[in-house]
Amino acid sequence: MFELMSYILQMFEKGGMDLDLLIFFISYILLSVLTGLFYIGVLLLFIWTIKKIFNMNETKWNALFRFRENKGVYVVFIFPYLLTIVMMIPLIIVWFDMITFEYSVISSISIVMLLTISGIVKFSKLNDIVQDKLS
Repeated sequence: MFELMSYILQMFEKGGMDLDLLIFFISYILLSVLTGLFYIGVLLLFIWTIKKIFNMNETKWNALFRFRENKGVYVVFIFPYLLTIVMMIPLIIVWFDMITFEYSVISSISIVMLLTISGIVKFSKLNDIVQDKLS
């Protein structure tokens, strides 16, 4: 990680990288970590809420996860992710406005798109794992 940061700083000092691009990459890393942490919290809260509302036990959890050929697992994981992304949009906009970034609207949209694309990639990898574990 430190090697990557030193390489980026060297590129910036040589004039090979624009300051706005460096700020965008650092902002993406920061917001990606925050989104991941926030997603874990929302996911745990979502699971806890389901458990309390429906008085879940092992049989009910299995029925939920195996619903419609294991689609229940995706609902449990994807709904909190979508909720997290929607809740992060105002934070991302405020972040770029707070640092007075020149391209704040485009950057906000780009960060949301990158987070969404990375979520799609991660959840598509989850498909094989779910099929192996629940079948």
